[in-house]
Amino acid sequence: MRSDGERALGGLLAAMHLRGMEDLPREVAEHARAAGFSHVMIYVTDLQQQLLVPLPGQRDAAGEPLETLRIDATLPGRAFRAVSVVRTRSPQDEGTPLLWVPLLDGTERIGVIGLAAPQDGKLTETRAKDLASLVAVMVISKRPHSDSFARLVRARPLTLSAEVLWNLLPPGTFANDDVVVSTALEPAYEMGGDAFDYALDGTTLHVSIFDAMGHDTSAGLTASIAMAASRNNRIHGMELAAIGEAIDAAIRRSSPAGSPPGSWPGSTCARGC
Repeated sequence: MRSDGERALGGLLAAMHLRGMEDLPREVAEHARAAGFSHVMIYVTDLQQQLLVPLPGQRDAAGEPLETLRIDATLPGRAFRAVSVVRTRSPQDEGTPLLWVPLLDGTERIGVIGLAAPQDGKLTETRAKDLASLVAVMVISKRPHSDSFARLVRARPLTLSAEVLWNLLPPGTFANDDVVVSTALEPAYEMGGDAFDYALDGTTLHVSIFDAMGHDTSAGLTASIAMAASRNNRIHGMELAAIGEAIDAAIRRSSPAGSPPGSWPGSTCARGC
């Protein structure tokens, strides 16, 4: 027989197959009650990982809309920064434990989830972590096709070049037992031709950094071409030096007719290892 926690997770998983990001807070709250959690608050991080932004439609225990929180000055932010459970008490009922649990996809920090429980203890924490893990996976799976999520995590509009590049980049953090990759891009909203890429192939980690000249759309397009050429030829087993030559060839083919090599504003420099 399945436990209450298992039924809650299984029910949530089944319910979200045909639901979008906008439905996630309601479905999580409904199924979390079966695991003993009376109140749920889901926050995701903004692009620059400075803020925790609540998914829309959520309210606190007093019925007020949830507010955006700073990561560097709040208890939920502490859970996000330390990647650990932070315990406190509900501000409306100090006798009710409130757990802040980081939302993680592997080692990528997605946000945090707040859970009010009738009691604290090892079983409650285990159920909270299990629920947080499932919610994180659901956020990851729903966000690529959610405009509402894209608007939510942006403090201001992206430039066209940044719009292109953000959708091509791999996750900012990856780790296994042998290696850790952690990245950041600034300025996050006005990226010109700066980009990174990485991939694991057995025991080999491939890392590339791209820096196209300029800060306009042509620089972003050049970086996109360079990244695509790098990935395409890397996947087909090409050696590093040959990949660099293939990147240069792809950029030359994409240059405006009549432009000598290296003169196009989007000329790029790529380094890989």
